[in-house]
Amino acid sequence: MDLAAIAAWGGLLSFAGTAALAVVIYFLNRIQAERIEHLRDELRGLAFERETRFATLHGRQVELLSEIYAKLKLAEWEINALVSTIHPPDEPGEVRAERAKAAFVTLGEVVGKNRFLLDETLGKQLSEFQTLVTNVWLIAGNRLSTERMRDREGNVWRETLPLVSEAIPEVRNQIEERMRQLVGMGASSND
Repeated sequence: MDLAAIAAWGGLLSFAGTAALAVVIYFLNRIQAERIEHLRDELRGLAFERETRFATLHGRQVELLSEIYAKLKLAEWEINALVSTIHPPDEPGEVRAERAKAAFVTLGEVVGKNRFLLDETLGKQLSEFQTLVTNVWLIAGNRLSTERMRDREGNVWRETLPLVSEAIPEVRNQIEERMRQLVGMGASSND
């Protein structure tokens, strides 16, 4: 064999090795591309699932804040009716007191059942508000047991419930602010 033949065979073997290596790399790249595409599909599915959960949670928070706001407004109205000096003569103070108490109990039940859906600040504020309401009711209830005649005139309630009435606007404003944030109308979107 002469040197030219050996060089030709060497070149042929080198070409064959390079071609085989190219085929192997092609198939490895193809397998890798398929795996990457499969992972992308999985990530898209997970992203869609997360987005759906977030949208559902977001919607539930909006509904909950609307419900809490409505219950708070009813409770505020009932407190104002309770302490008002103008009321129907055939409506005893006990009836107004029970309506106000029922409104706050209902508000407390809604907040208590759904506390986990509220952000930490609003949840804490509503819990503190409920504690205030409970304490005022206990104070008024204790005083009523010893001063029944004053209850008929509503004086005990007029002395204690302003504490609650003064706290309501702050809670209401916090709910309104959170609602604006949830629906994209918060202060941060205007900056």
